[in-house]
Amino acid sequence: MMRQAVLDLKMPIDGAGMKRHEKRECREQMLSTARWLFTNRHPQHVFNPERLCQRLGIDVRRLSAQVFAKLTSERQEEIREGLRHYRCAFLPAA
Repeated sequence: MMRQAVLDLKMPIDGAGMKRHEKRECREQMLSTARWLFTNRHPQHVFNPERLCQRLGIDVRRLSAQVFAKLTSERQEEIREGLRHYRCAFLPAA
């Protein structure tokens, strides 16, 4: 699940052969994944990133920071802009 989240965050959203609606759908998928990974919107849900990381013995804040740091600066800015109305519980720097 975490691996898929990282892949979604790195998903190309500006492909040359993509139609406008495909670009929009890919951008929404990427931002949806960013909301899931960085904001802790549903803390009691079984697939919450914090609960998954607890089961694996991983610090969710450290993981989120590492994932965010490995993204391109353009993608980081897109995520910051897309999450500007959300409180990023796991990634305060974003």
